[in-house]
Formats: sequence, structure tokens, C-alpha cells
Amino acid sequence: MTLHVLVRTLGIHGGTERFTHGFVHWAVQNGHSICVHSVRIENPIDGITHQPIPIYTRGRFLKMAELDYRLQQRAKELHDPQICMVRGGASPIYRAGGGCHAHWMAKRPWTVGDALERHIDQRVCHHAQTIVVNSQRSISLLDRHYGIDPRKCILLRNGVDIMHFTNKGDMERPHAPTMIFVGHDFRRKGLDITLKWLQLLPEWCLWVMGSDPNARYYQRLAEAMGVHQRVRWLGRVDEPAYWLRSATVCVLPTRYDPAANVCLEALACGTPVVTSTENGASELLWEDWMIRDLKQSDGIIDVFSHLLEVHSDLSNHARTVAMQHTASKCYEKLWAIGLQTGEA
Repeated sequence: MTLHVLVRTLGIHGGTERFTHGFVHWAVQNGHSICVHSVRIENPIDGITHQPIPIYTRGRFLKMAELDYRLQQRAKELHDPQICMVRGGASPIYRAGGGCHAHWMAKRPWTVGDALERHIDQRVCHHAQTIVVNSQRSISLLDRHYGIDPRKCILLRNGVDIMHFTNKGDMERPHAPTMIFVGHDFRRKGLDITLKWLQLLPEWCLWVMGSDPNARYYQRLAEAMGVHQRVRWLGRVDEPAYWLRSATVCVLPTRYDPAANVCLEALACGTPVVTSTENGASELLWEDWMIRDLKQSDGIIDVFSHLLEVHSDLSNHARTVAMQHTASKCYEKLWAIGLQTGEA
């Protein structure tokens, strides 16, 4: 039986894209029949069938509306099991990797495009027979904002390739304790908050991995805060494991994240994580001080001082936690969910 996977882009940049790419690659390696429906392919995978989804409009609003329409049409045409990885369409299984858009809207000024995305998000969640989420927090938010019955949600945490993301291998040797920030939406991920932390920690350095259209703004902000000489801008990196295991800690004071993949990847590299209560991945962390309430700005100096004192123990524990959430186990469960729902 063929499983159809619907996604905007088959690639490795972005949490949903990387998860989908890993899942499809795993399926092919395990001899499963899989067909990918996407607007474009950035990182091809041999052994898959591809059905393109044509998009002719321009601009966020029109492209979003057209993608939703095309996904709905495609879902109606398919008879085999299908999973939709992106907001839109009418598939029986929806993996809500992006969490609850209404919650993110409530935290910032929003546009007409955001309103459309919220409408699509709510409709897709109500239509789906099964919603696959990657954190308990996402279940609560879908219930709060959309009235989704938690019983139709399946908690399936993100998985990590523990052979690729490992604490063994080549490493950068920084001269000072170093925090690493990873993300492609600097405002949402909290880079400005990270720079404020860096300002309070004169002995620390910061690596920034990822891209953002407003990257120059954050570079100027670092200069204005007097920390620019301690910031290294890495840009987009296809192989982040090298940098993750080289850093002292991975920081992600995100304003909203359903469950940031990078946190689990950092743990697999033996690198502890400090993140926010707004990140579903915080459910994996075992020490209260590793989870920050962004409304409280005090105490960060004590947090990082304590981190250095217990770092060796943290590194071993981090790897142990990650090994409980391997990519292969995650993908195997998702495949089973897809087939079981398709047969229902």
C-alpha cells in the first residue's frame, strides 16, 4: 500500500520540512511505497514517486489560499492513505507540526494573511480524523483556541537521528563558553532575548545559525548592545551537528514553538538546552532552571553559572534523554498511524 505525503516543500530547511524529509527517506530505506505531493523539491530522495502541486499565484495571501484549495482537491482524488504535513487541504490525518496558529497570532500584531492562516488551521483541525502533535502543549492550545477534542489528537514527539547527531566526532574548540542559537525566524525564536542574555554574560560567546530577511537588523542590534565582537554569524548550515556538539549550551528563548527540533538535536549531541516555557520541547527537559519564563528577566546569570558547574553531568544526561526519542521509532509510529487511519 502506498502512503501519500502532502507537504509544501520537500527539503531540509525548516522544522516541518526536515521532519518530512527524514520520514520520507526512512520510508524508502525500509522498502515502503511512498508518494510525495509538493509544490517543489529542494532535496530529492531516490525511490519516491512525486506528484507536483502547481501554484500560479503570488503573494502570501493568494499562495496560501491556492495551496489550501489544491490540497483539498488532491485529498479528494486520493484513495490510498494520506498524511498532510502542512496547513491546508482535507486529509484524514493532519500532522500539526506548526502547532496552533491562533496562539501565535495572540502574541503579536497580525495581518490579513495571518487571519486566513488561522481560518485554514482551524478548519483543517476540525476536518481531520486524527491530528498528530509533537507536544502535550499543542493539544492544550488546540483545545483552548479551536475547541478540538483532545481525544482525536495523538502525541508523537519529534525523533532525532542519534547516529548523525552525536557527541562523538570533530568539534570546534571555542576559547570561551559558547551558546548556540538556531532558527530561521529570529524574532519568533527570540534572538533579541538571546543578545540581552549575552550582554549580561561577558565571558560568553554566541553562535547564530540560520537565516532571516532582517538579519542585518539583529547584527546592528548586537553592535548597539556592545556584544557584536562575541557573536559569530554562521548563516544557513546543512550539517548543524558539528556546531551543536561544539557549543556549551543551545539557547532558544522562543516566543512560540510547538516543539523545536533543534532542542532534541542538541541533546543528542550531548549539549544541554535552555529554552522557554513557550517551547513544547521544554517537556523533554529535566531541570526547572533549563526552562525560562520570558516574562521574568532576572536570574539568567545564576542559570549560566550553574550550567558551567554541572556541565559534564548534563552532557551525559542530555544524550540519554535524546536516545529515548530516536527518529526511526518516531517514523515507524507515524507510518503505522497513517496506514491504520487509511484503513479505517
